Amino acid sequence: MANAFVFGKDNVTGFGSTFIDVLADYWRPYIQQVGVDEKVYFFYDMFYGYIDFSELTQEQYMQCYKQLEKAIEIDLDKIENFYNHYPKELVYKAWFNEIKPKMQSSPLYQS
Repeated sequence: MANAFVFGKDNVTGFGSTFIDVLADYWRPYIQQVGVDEKVYFFYDMFYGYIDFSELTQEQYMQCYKQLEKAIEIDLDKIENFYNHYPKELVYKAWFNEIKPKMQSSPLYQS
C-alpha cells in the first residue's frame, strides 16, 4: 500500500510518490486542525508509505473529509505558487475523479 490513501479495508487509491508527497504536505495542517495527524500520518512518516484514514472514528473521518474538501475546493485556487508550480490541475483531477469518490464510498463517510 505504499504511495496510497487508505479510506477503508478495501478502499485504497494509489498515486506516484511525488503526488502523495505534495498532497501529504499540503493536507497536513488541515488534518492537524482535526487533531488526528499522528494517527493518519503514522505509516507515511515512518516509512514514506501510505496515509491512512481507516482507523479514525466516523466523526474524525468526516471532520478530515470536510477539511480536505476545503483545502482542495476552496483554498487551493487562492495559492499562486503551489509547491514550486506543481500543476493544480492534477490535484483537482485526482480529487474529483478518484480521492473524493473513494472517501465518499468509505463506510466511515456520512452524508
